Amino acid sequence: MKNYKVIDLSVKLIPGKESRRLEIRPFIYEADNTIMHDIDTMSHIGTHVEMPSHYSAEGKDVSKFPPDIFIGEGLVLHLEVADDQPITPEILDKASNSDVRRGDIVFLTNSTSGESNPYLSEEASKWLLDKGIKLLGFDNTIGVEPPGKMTTHEIILKNDIPMIENLAHLNEVKQLRVFLIALPLFIEGLDASPLRAVALIEED
Repeated sequence: MKNYKVIDLSVKLIPGKESRRLEIRPFIYEADNTIMHDIDTMSHIGTHVEMPSHYSAEGKDVSKFPPDIFIGEGLVLHLEVADDQPITPEILDKASNSDVRRGDIVFLTNSTSGESNPYLSEEASKWLLDKGIKLLGFDNTIGVEPPGKMTTHEIILKNDIPMIENLAHLNEVKQLRVFLIALPLFIEGLDASPLRAVALIEED
């Protein structure tokens, strides 16, 4: 049996201390006298996945996607792009050793961190679409959109490729190709969902 190291790629959320609403309220469930919680939050909080219905009312919500979209082999691409500069197809191709495959999950992180981040160019979004990826993710070192535009949402989300934002600890993933899991809540009508993302690293 293979052994795996599990790297947590999610941010920890603390009720009452997030910039977006997150509250939990304990109560006693009278039927069996156990402790439960009401959860009051937003669909876009912490490490979360955005669905096509976030960008278009006609788009698919989180319940319309099978779980295998959020599980599978993929790449964590470590980029070195200066602030305010576009991430181009050439940059992605070099970082991936030209090994982005149809059905891959692709997560992006950048090595530099300044006042503003490099951003995914329209051409790079089209390149990823043409490669046939099934899930795209970013940490907070990457700008999802070119300044003043929504081309990533238009190209990626409208073509039924969910997008994960606010990933964490991608710098701990040293292997280029790994197994990734990022399962959302299974709630009909939801445009986005918090999730727990992990990378599985095969150990000797």
